[in-house]
Amino acid sequence: MRNIFVGVLLAAALAVAAVFVIAKLPKSDIGEGSVAFDITNILLEGEDYEVLDCEDWSRKALGNKIPSQFTTAELMALPINERHSCRVVVGTDIDTEGVYSVVGAVMLRLRNMNPEWDEIGLDFYTTYDRVEGPWDVASAVWSTNGEWGGIDADIARNNDRSTYNTSILIKADLEEYLQLISVSTEQHSLSENKRREIFAESTKCEDSAFFKASMRYDSICSRCQEFIREDFNRLFEYKWELIENCRTALARKYGITSETLSNIDSEGMNKNWPMPDFPSWPACCN
Repeated sequence: MRNIFVGVLLAAALAVAAVFVIAKLPKSDIGEGSVAFDITNILLEGEDYEVLDCEDWSRKALGNKIPSQFTTAELMALPINERHSCRVVVGTDIDTEGVYSVVGAVMLRLRNMNPEWDEIGLDFYTTYDRVEGPWDVASAVWSTNGEWGGIDADIARNNDRSTYNTSILIKADLEEYLQLISVSTEQHSLSENKRREIFAESTKCEDSAFFKASMRYDSICSRCQEFIREDFNRLFEYKWELIENCRTALARKYGITSETLSNIDSEGMNKNWPMPDFPSWPACCN
């Protein structure tokens, strides 16, 4: 350092499809169920996910028509399209294949708990503090042809799932994004005092490495027992080798990743956190 879907319809999502990966899961991966149970606002937990809540978006089973295409009597006679949208937190330790697996698992549980549901939407989030905003991992819809709104009276009355599948939108560069989120979350789980402490120790890594490398490869330290020869290329190579080893040990000491350590270094520099005093040269160096 010194040297340096809730509120989102599938059709709207498709308008920006270039940003996402779109996949289909066959009906067999979703499963059918026989136990009726209203899970609205009841927490569901799995090994890799937590369903926070499900909102009821039910409406008349209009199919692909609009209300004005029905008489009042016809509208009154239409069955209800049981439509529900749920928010799911999956954390940052997930990848694209893991998304497919969690979608299947959550859909299976929801269908088993209420087989009368005609459409299910899922929005997946990394952390609890993000659930009030747009999804940041994936969004899935289980319905006719994997799209909202195709439930007509026959499908709603007969629970006909023959045309159902699941459409999944996955955030582009998901793994890279999740790594950044993970590092940010880890960094901010540390108090500022702790980050300052780490920053100071990281600075000492550089200072120590500089002197040890100089004692080997800088002629001003030719009286040192460690001195080999004057070689500035090797001096800098050895210095960075020592810094890397020291920083690896430092990250291990505090239980953080190297990315988090780098972010703390940048934070300290940007905020002008105080550094330890620069140590004196060894007595064997001129």
